[in-house]
Amino acid sequence: MNLRPAALATGPLTLLSLLLLVVTFVVEGFDSDLAIAKSPYAIAASVCAMIGLMLLVLALFRFSQEFAGLREGVGQIGVWLAMIGTLLGVGGAWSMVFVLPGLAHMDGAGAEIASSGVPLVQAGYIASFIIMAIGWLLTGIGLTRSGDVPRWAGVALIVGALFCIAPLPSRFFVIAMVVTAIELKVIRHSTPPSRVAAAVQV
Repeated sequence: MNLRPAALATGPLTLLSLLLLVVTFVVEGFDSDLAIAKSPYAIAASVCAMIGLMLLVLALFRFSQEFAGLREGVGQIGVWLAMIGTLLGVGGAWSMVFVLPGLAHMDGAGAEIASSGVPLVQAGYIASFIIMAIGWLLTGIGLTRSGDVPRWAGVALIVGALFCIAPLPSRFFVIAMVVTAIELKVIRHSTPPSRVAAAVQV
């Protein structure tokens, strides 16, 4: 299966999600959590984020097949943790699309939950991004140590992983953009050693 389109699309989709969030804040302001939760721009941003995270998982699987540094040691551990954390992030984005807007339209307890959140759910959401951060941090370290990608790309992944811990909208934005950049600049112009050897034998 060709997963290259997933790696190419995750960055632009996440960028679109971030831009839609900016539009949401411009239109709705920062004062009303309920208005933001119900905003069609915010819902569209969450849809883009959810799809972007799904594609990020597929892109990571592709990278694990292409780069030797992600098939052993720190890199391999990073891939597994990053996949788990990113999939958990998909669940969080799913709730922003299908759960939070419905609660925001309700009166009483539903609206209060949409506004203030459920402590246990928020704790799970934070834990998901911590796992995601650790996973992508180790993935970046694995790629940097192996030399499979330019040093700037590995360092950028590490920085992007740290952003996942911060309470920011589309906090995985840097990771998604770096993944797309790696796909464009590295994999497209490289041929795995196994394929080179096969071509020489022919």
